[in-house]
Amino acid sequence: MQSLPQLLILWAGRSRSPAAWMLSILLTGCVSPIGVNRISLQEANRSLNSNVLTTGKVGTEANQFLARLNLSERYQEDPVGTIAAIHSGLGQADETGRLFVLAELSFAHAQRTRNRSYFLVAAEYSWQFLFSQNAELHDGRYDPRVRTAMDLYNRGVTEGLATGTGVGVDLSARTIALPYGPLQVTVDPSGFRFGGYQLENFVSLADFEVRGLRNRPFF
Repeated sequence: MQSLPQLLILWAGRSRSPAAWMLSILLTGCVSPIGVNRISLQEANRSLNSNVLTTGKVGTEANQFLARLNLSERYQEDPVGTIAAIHSGLGQADETGRLFVLAELSFAHAQRTRNRSYFLVAAEYSWQFLFSQNAELHDGRYDPRVRTAMDLYNRGVTEGLATGTGVGVDLSARTIALPYGPLQVTVDPSGFRFGGYQLENFVSLADFEVRGLRNRPFF
């Protein structure tokens, strides 16, 4: 069975009326701006696991949040101002969602600019999301954002506290300036002893590939 636009095109082709031709052109151009297409299993898996850590771009939830607040274009032009605007809305009913989105947006901005302070900001938002005082706001253990937030926290800390060369992690006591105030890093030297040895140089295990063994650390 032919669709309505196809039938109109055939009918217009047999007609000498200019109006009929115009009607057929207008109808064939009326395509719905929103639709649904079936995708492959691999594409579905990539979509489900898409986040700033796996793709370098913010995930679906962050994009939807930006669109809902009409901030998508502003984030592209002024990410710092957009993050600050979303931050100003904390304390509302959607705080859990805001914290997760802020973590992703901050991490993405840090990756683009290599501004390490925003790696630490992402870690802070992730921590607040994971250990919110409002426990009832969490969706539970099956919330897929929990795993992402844990990874954002780990990577945010290691990237934010990276040494000047970016190879190691500087765990010395100091004060670090962040966009929303200073971060005071305190250190317990007794925690740096293992098996009778004093640990001095620290690196992120996630940045190394293990050869010859099947076990791989995930922290």
